[in-house]
Amino acid sequence: MHFCISKDILGISANITLANNECIMTSKIPKDAWVTGDTNQVMCAETLCKIYKEPVPKIYTEAEKKTFEVLGKDDLHVPWLHVLGLDVIKNRITIISRHLEAVLDRSDRQIYNNIYIDTRKLLCSLSPALVCAKTLASYIQNEENSSLKTCLETFKPTKDSKAGKITYNQSGTSTGRLTVKSGPSILTLPGKYRSILKSRFSSGKILSIDFKSLEPRVALAVRSKDTPEDVYTHIADNILGGKITRKVAKLATIAALYGISFKKFKEMSGCNSREILDKVKEFFDIREMTKSLLDGNFENFWGRPLDNDTLPHVRISHFIQSTSCDIVNVGFWSFLKKLSEKTIPVVPLFVLHDALIIDVPGESIESVGKICQAGINTPLGNFPITCEKF
Repeated sequence: MHFCISKDILGISANITLANNECIMTSKIPKDAWVTGDTNQVMCAETLCKIYKEPVPKIYTEAEKKTFEVLGKDDLHVPWLHVLGLDVIKNRITIISRHLEAVLDRSDRQIYNNIYIDTRKLLCSLSPALVCAKTLASYIQNEENSSLKTCLETFKPTKDSKAGKITYNQSGTSTGRLTVKSGPSILTLPGKYRSILKSRFSSGKILSIDFKSLEPRVALAVRSKDTPEDVYTHIADNILGGKITRKVAKLATIAALYGISFKKFKEMSGCNSREILDKVKEFFDIREMTKSLLDGNFENFWGRPLDNDTLPHVRISHFIQSTSCDIVNVGFWSFLKKLSEKTIPVVPLFVLHDALIIDVPGESIESVGKICQAGINTPLGNFPITCEKF
């Protein structure tokens, strides 16, 4: 494994890479190196350490950091190489590399390491969205809700009519669900305000690529079960013998996967039969899955650590949500690579829960739609997707 300390944290014009126990000055960060000091890199070691709940390596000590804080200096703006000297830096790089190797080179973490890298590639590929300043200004002026007004203001464009580039936090939730660290608050933008986004292409459109019935499909896939074309219709007609509607089957699925009580399910659906919920739980192997998630460390399907203090009745929901988050990110990266291979030009803008928002030229809209019909290939199999105007 190669490790690199970014020049951004060193305060010099070159990065320091450790390869074969030798420190080398490099103008560019090697593509196969784990990086510290620059959280914008695909192979950012700090973020992955946070996900693994491991200490995050720093080139400086807490005491050294506090010394400069007293002087009003942020640790990211201290030229640490000049402050500490080359010999000290080399010694600390060696210590950091040993720590990272112990954290990242474990055999049981290789699958998630690759999931993480593909997710980073997806997030780093996102581009700023083009915003209609006039429409946005009108919405801001007329919006009375202060929270929504604040949300809209995060989309204010720069001189090139584009919103700021979005940065997601991958370690801000226990399940790995993305949150917005900086940039447009796309996750809380109401649908009625989506018209503020416009295509950068003369006849283009902003499209939303969505996974269909994602979490129920993941729940079946992790148990090596076949996933029907329409999960809820299959449950209503084949598991429950056509006794209930698709809507009630969907509510029973939600109740089964999210640990909702029969009493609450009854209130939600108007269904008085406990047998309905029991049969759906049996279909998803809820009892067996819960038992398996109580043994050892609590992790998602790929080995991402989850909160060990999570109560037993909601462990399945956390497990499925976390596994689904990874499926979404890896799947969308695979989808974008497929478009690129077929030379279909699209501009990815946002990840919105289980949807990818893309800007598509008019002449490519039909081609994107056809590719969507084939679904998205993921490590858990092929998942159906929809393609609609955002």
